Amino acid sequence: MNKNADEVIVMNCPYCNFPNSPDSRFCENCGAPLPPTKNKSHTGLIAVITIVILAAIGGITALLLMNSESSSGQASVSSESSAVPTKESVSPTKESDISSAKTSTPTTEASIPTTAAVITTTEAAEPVTFTVASSIPSGLSGAYAVTVTGASATSTIVQSGYDNSALCVADGRAETSWQEGVAGSGIGESVSLQYDGTHKIQYMSFQLGNWRDNDYFYGNNRPQTLSLEFTGGPSADAVYTIDFPLDKSVYYLEFSSPVEASAVRLTIKNVYSGTSWDDTCIAEVTAYAVR
Repeated sequence: MNKNADEVIVMNCPYCNFPNSPDSRFCENCGAPLPPTKNKSHTGLIAVITIVILAAIGGITALLLMNSESSSGQASVSSESSAVPTKESVSPTKESDISSAKTSTPTTEASIPTTAAVITTTEAAEPVTFTVASSIPSGLSGAYAVTVTGASATSTIVQSGYDNSALCVADGRAETSWQEGVAGSGIGESVSLQYDGTHKIQYMSFQLGNWRDNDYFYGNNRPQTLSLEFTGGPSADAVYTIDFPLDKSVYYLEFSSPVEASAVRLTIKNVYSGTSWDDTCIAEVTAYAVR
């Protein structure tokens, strides 16, 4: 039936066995209808092309599936890494544990403060300074006078007809004064004032010496240097050494920030000598606090 394996197949007439051309629909010899013929070479070529196309589709599909799985895996790993702490963040050092507990921050490496940072945050506040002047401080009008509930002194001179006790320092009368009672100029003697509670003391006023009149003022000693020791509050044991001018005047002490205390002790460190007597006197001391 075939001329050659590589040539076009012809169909012999099933009735007369006459070989007909491949495009003949009827026998060229007897006119009988011929069955349709197939071109083997075309069929083989089509089959090969089909296989190639299917293989290509399969390969592309496989690559797409692999890429999709790879992207999904990366996203999963990334999400898991962000959700699960590392070993370092789960087990911080003891110092890091303390820092994170204090600051309530996550225990990641970036958020753990160093020892230097902790020291910086707990660094002491600036020291309180003061100024002394004979002019009234501008902020004094907004402060209130602290009430004194008690007073005591290391010594007091006894004079008939005069009260020289410690409470004279806070009685609001300039003509009365506390006068120390030891031999000599009274250096080292002190008077203490107790307040009605803990107050934020911002200002103090001083009338130093005996202010009964000018003769007593210049005749008695008056403090040149006093130490002020505050107690009974957050500023407990804060001590300030104050130098005062010679002139007879009301002097005002202003602190750079309030000193919180419920008592103060004034100790004589040095004196201006009087012309007639060797007694050191303090007429009035008033503390002013802010709210």
